[in-house]
Amino acid sequence: MMLERRLCGGLLHLARDPDDGEAVGVLCRALGRLDRTPVADPVLAPVIAGLRSLLRDGRLAQVAAMGTLHDACGLDPRTADALLTAAAPRDEVVALADHLATEAEHAPKTPPAAGAPAWPTLDRVALRGLAGQVVAAGTAHGEADSAAILVSFLAAFGSAVGSGPHCLVGATRHGANLFAVLVGQSAKARKGDSWSPVRAIMAAAEPAWAANRVLQGLSSGEGVIAAVRDPTYATKGDEQVMVDAGVSDKRLLALAPEFARILAVMQRDGSTLSAVLREGWDAGDLRVVTKTPTAATDAHVSILGHVTVDELRRELTSTDAASGFANRFLWVAVKRGRLMADPPPFTAAAVAPLAQQVRAAIESVRPVGTVTRDPEASVLWRELYPELSRERPGLAGAILSRHEAQAVRLSMLYALLDRATRVGVAHLEAAIAVLDYVATSAVVIFGDELGDPVADEIRRRLERSPAGLTRTEIRDVFGRNLSGARIGLALARLEAAGRAQPGRPVGDGGGRPAEVWRATPYDINDRNDQTPANGGVRS
Repeated sequence: MMLERRLCGGLLHLARDPDDGEAVGVLCRALGRLDRTPVADPVLAPVIAGLRSLLRDGRLAQVAAMGTLHDACGLDPRTADALLTAAAPRDEVVALADHLATEAEHAPKTPPAAGAPAWPTLDRVALRGLAGQVVAAGTAHGEADSAAILVSFLAAFGSAVGSGPHCLVGATRHGANLFAVLVGQSAKARKGDSWSPVRAIMAAAEPAWAANRVLQGLSSGEGVIAAVRDPTYATKGDEQVMVDAGVSDKRLLALAPEFARILAVMQRDGSTLSAVLREGWDAGDLRVVTKTPTAATDAHVSILGHVTVDELRRELTSTDAASGFANRFLWVAVKRGRLMADPPPFTAAAVAPLAQQVRAAIESVRPVGTVTRDPEASVLWRELYPELSRERPGLAGAILSRHEAQAVRLSMLYALLDRATRVGVAHLEAAIAVLDYVATSAVVIFGDELGDPVADEIRRRLERSPAGLTRTEIRDVFGRNLSGARIGLALARLEAAGRAQPGRPVGDGGGRPAEVWRATPYDINDRNDQTPANGGVRS
């Protein structure tokens, strides 16, 4: 409830000076935004009610002069002081009120259909600090999903910071670069709209990066390397002569609004794209051995992609999951955040204060080297680690198998946004809130898919056949175009994952009875307690 408390403090701060016409005007506009919004926060709700009452009765000046605002709003002095200390500045108060009002207005009014996974909810712990301010501003000026704006901003900020700040987990180095894909309906999810406010803020904060290091079009591994390539030299006589100066700025945010095309390119014979991107996430030393070898060292590659659910399910293969490509990404389910027929323009005046803070954070932390945890965060990390490390079933589980490593990167990003060189408890909690959203997104996006198209199709057919299917009937599903061995492998995977099991033989009175397979009732949220015993974060 951090945003509510920041808003609450901002309202109180404005009310303390009733002779300031501008302050009272902002206060009235903010309260107007919240006029029909049900506020559950036990601190914010009475403050809103108290301030409305004081304004309606014309008693605000009298109460403010007596210094008893906190009494009129049902607060004790200590709570009031804490709220004022954390108060949002004047120019953010209306945006925060807008954010809370639109979020409440478009919250789901009915529970999801029976059997459907619940849509993920972004815990407001994730909207702390500067990241929360950017999300509040973005949602006040458009229909984009809060989670989409947040993840887009984290990816952009991590890219702009560069390769200096990093965490060490044993010998594994984790930079501030993220790979993230927003997954939602083609136009209705407003995926592109989520980038617009982030782009405006980042362009004002880091113009050179925005102009030169944000690129579209990942068509090959060689193309990625070319964007961050090292200098190349040739021997002429007895001298080494530079033939290509390379790229001095190794930062790269690859925008992929059609991420399905990348997945399709990766399936082509000889494609180096998957291997290069994996190297980019890991260490930034990229190399392709061809007739003309190309290389890049210390590259800082980030990716922000957009894709529809159908495209992703069609193009993402079990090979991508098994190779470790998919689990380097944060897959984020997004939808239209709110209906806003006439969103207010995101003017330069609104962008400037946020861009100034982002610029200050980048300049402050860019020289930072190793980022560590403070003692309290280290204690919390040890408590969280078994849950982060647990095995999860199916395709959703496969793409979440680097949860611990993602937690390291996200918590570092939240610390860097605070211009801190140590990860604190608040930073780690914010990172976990993002990962909780990602974990639920995986269930929404992938359901109980295994990532094996044959096994998944068999499971769907079994679910529609309560009496079960024999192996012969299963082969008929595929027009008898698959071998018995391939069918057997798919059935073995289904049985191992708890999705199907062979039933009692059913005979017709003579000959060998047929084996019948039936779907097994299964809950994707069931836990698998096979938690790794060894410590350390997977790379």
